Amino acid sequence: MGKLAPEGFEDGRDPGMQQRRPSVGAVKKGTAGGKNPLWKDAGNIVLLIALYMLQGVPLGLSFGAIPFLLKSKLSYKDIALFSLSSYPYSLKLLWSPIVDSIYLKTIGRRKSWIVPIQAITGLALLGLGLRIESVLAQDTLPVVTLAVTFTILVFLCATQDIAVDGWALTLLRDENKQFASTAQTIGLNTGYFLSFTVFLALNSPEFCNKYLRSTPMELGVLALGSYLKFWGVMFLICNAWLIFVKKELADQTETIDDIKIVYQTIWQVIKMPHMKKLTGLLLVAKIGFIANEAVTPLKLLDKGLKKEDMALSVLIDFPFQLFFGYYAAKWSSGKQPLRPWLYAFYGRLGFAALGMLLVRYFPEGGASGGYFFVVMAATVLNSFMSTVQFVGMGSFFTKISDPLIGGTYMTLLNTLSNLGGTWPRFFVLEAVDHFTHSHCEANTKDPSDPKWGVLAACSTDAQKAACKEIGGTCIVDRDGYYVVGTACVAVGLLTLLLYVRPMVSRNLVMHLSTSHFLASCLVLASLAAAGPLGARSVANQIPGQDPLYSDNRGVADIYPATNRDAILPTEKGAPGPDDNLFQNLLAAEWQIYEFYQQGVERFNQSDFTALGFPDTTYERIQTIRDNEAGHLVIFQDAITNTSIKPGPCQYDFGFGTSAELWLYTLTTLEVGAKAFLTGLVLQASQNASKAALVAIAETETRHETWSLIDIWKNDPFVGPVDTIYPFANQLLDVTADFVIPGTCPSANPPYPSPSQHLPKLVHTGPNAAIPGNKITIDYANASHVPVYKPGQQYWANFYHALSTISVPFDPIVRNVTVPTAFETKGAILINIADQEGAPTAESVVAGPLLVVVQLLALTAPEKVPVNAQSITAPASSGAGTVGASLVFAFTAAVGALLLA
Repeated sequence: MGKLAPEGFEDGRDPGMQQRRPSVGAVKKGTAGGKNPLWKDAGNIVLLIALYMLQGVPLGLSFGAIPFLLKSKLSYKDIALFSLSSYPYSLKLLWSPIVDSIYLKTIGRRKSWIVPIQAITGLALLGLGLRIESVLAQDTLPVVTLAVTFTILVFLCATQDIAVDGWALTLLRDENKQFASTAQTIGLNTGYFLSFTVFLALNSPEFCNKYLRSTPMELGVLALGSYLKFWGVMFLICNAWLIFVKKELADQTETIDDIKIVYQTIWQVIKMPHMKKLTGLLLVAKIGFIANEAVTPLKLLDKGLKKEDMALSVLIDFPFQLFFGYYAAKWSSGKQPLRPWLYAFYGRLGFAALGMLLVRYFPEGGASGGYFFVVMAATVLNSFMSTVQFVGMGSFFTKISDPLIGGTYMTLLNTLSNLGGTWPRFFVLEAVDHFTHSHCEANTKDPSDPKWGVLAACSTDAQKAACKEIGGTCIVDRDGYYVVGTACVAVGLLTLLLYVRPMVSRNLVMHLSTSHFLASCLVLASLAAAGPLGARSVANQIPGQDPLYSDNRGVADIYPATNRDAILPTEKGAPGPDDNLFQNLLAAEWQIYEFYQQGVERFNQSDFTALGFPDTTYERIQTIRDNEAGHLVIFQDAITNTSIKPGPCQYDFGFGTSAELWLYTLTTLEVGAKAFLTGLVLQASQNASKAALVAIAETETRHETWSLIDIWKNDPFVGPVDTIYPFANQLLDVTADFVIPGTCPSANPPYPSPSQHLPKLVHTGPNAAIPGNKITIDYANASHVPVYKPGQQYWANFYHALSTISVPFDPIVRNVTVPTAFETKGAILINIADQEGAPTAESVVAGPLLVVVQLLALTAPEKVPVNAQSITAPASSGAGTVGASLVFAFTAAVGALLLA
């Protein structure tokens, strides 16, 4: 038999709340003996339980009791319409940012919503209680009016739930916050079961006459009107206590400055390729169970199962849920939380089929003890499967959620999960009536008798009673329940075999919970927070492609000639705080993208395999090219629409037709990309900028690791930390040598901005630039050298990892020894300054020179046709490459931007 609580509210549990708070029983570290001073928050915990219980009362009526009470007078089509009243609880994500951000400081951030909602709900319940009995006594019930009324009640409860969830985080002391979820579980469950199980039992004359009365009566001891009025008064009493007694302390937690940002974040996350797959999974996974859980209990009532017995089965099921929930949590806590979820999928499909058999073979004389035991066992076991799926999916959500947008992320995922169990319910109930054919056949053979013949319908209890009154018999020609139930199980089985199981078997966790997924979502969330999307990236998006080109591939240029102009400002106003940073980064990123695009166009797979490189090399290169294209989008979008977004120039990287030299340059570039990991976030002024750049750094690290391991079979580790160079634009200045003069868009801002145009350095001599070796520093261009002042002391400043070591520098001899304190790993940068340690960019007179110590272990191609200013010798001779240093400096500059 199907469970009676709707999807997303199993046993009163709100998935979002379960994940927003620490689990029950968690002990805060640092408390004496592991004990929490619970008594200090006893009053606040009782308040939370009361608030959650009040929310649970209307929910229990709408989700549970009312459909059972109305079944005698309504068709399944009418019940389908009423079922829409449960939608607001599954859609509260849509207005939760508003509840979190708009409030009156004089009342309190949470009470600004709770107090008016409690007042409205209390008055609504009082008014409804005064009229509900007369409404239910009508022969034809106003289904639309009832549905709208209870939709409003559920909407009010859902909104209060948002506010109470937020208040719980500040109402309790830090050492007791874990009890907030306990209060929610107790409160919601209590309210839900009072309005469902207890109310149905006390409202049932059969139950009351059997267990509570000595003299039978026609009505139960508790009418719906009285029940509603009682709880209306309780809402108003609690509200009065909140107004006059309970004070809300000032909420010091962060508020949402721009609600639009949250909605942009939600939309951007939904558009992620892997998120689309997860969304599809969540929206279709429960179709197979819906007929069983929405219709089977009502069908059993049709067959003769008593309402109080139905409610009793839920009451018996509740302690089993608590017991099974513990083990479900243990099974779902491993690396593959979806594996138990998948096993439970089979079980729920099996119980959906069993539910149809229970209805089909309902005993003619009524439910016997043995039959009720089977129903009870089916209810408990199906609920167990549901609990396993609920906990497994919740564990999965916890693993994949990005903590930077954790609240929004969890609410989004739970909303999608809840919708998967909510949206099909209406259509399933509608379909049962649509496919059901029944008629009333009178028991007379006299054609002149007005009772003779066939009545058109015999589906509702009222129509069945009318048929019986004329001495007729209801004949069901075709029961739509079996048609819809079979279709749901079939669709569920096909979905399981063709979509769900393959996705879980491919380990969706690995696709969604690893850094690829989190970094992508983090970038998108950051972009949403940074402002509107840039004009070019949206207007010229290739149809059918992921917004960040994650699955592009192919040789064709992602940015054809029509997409290569600078993007002029579309709005007036001051530049964004990080616009200059991202303008420099965008101009540099165009060079990286062009380097990969040239490689993709100029070479093919055979060019690399002929040199002995892996057969996956060309495919990996295309993947990296696509990543760099996505970085262009990110940098463009990060520049506000009040600033110019630079376009690409034409570039000469000097690799000619040599695939080997191109790969060597690639490796140099990717090793340099590690600079993304060194202090990058310190320069940006906005958190969104920092988050986006760090996420990109994660991707650049993967590029570097692949190139070192797969191509060169080289050790990718360079020690515990990469090198920080504090003057970003000096490094970017070096990369300008790749630009072919006169080829940049005329609207481009200067690159880099600002620029010192310092003389560039090289090192010469027989020794490699490794710690302990003496090297000679020279100038890349003899016509561009520093002007040294007589008598001034100059210093050669060496940067490695987090250290800076200065040694005296003689401008005439120009010989220096690389400090022995450095490790023979990673990168070393050198500049010449007129002050020890080069405390400012202005103190630097030449440089920087960048030496990639790690690449000295590689064998560079003997002929390197780089541009005129680049001179290269084989690595084995001890000389570094100016060309390689230029490429490395070009990527290392990005990291140095943070300290500029």
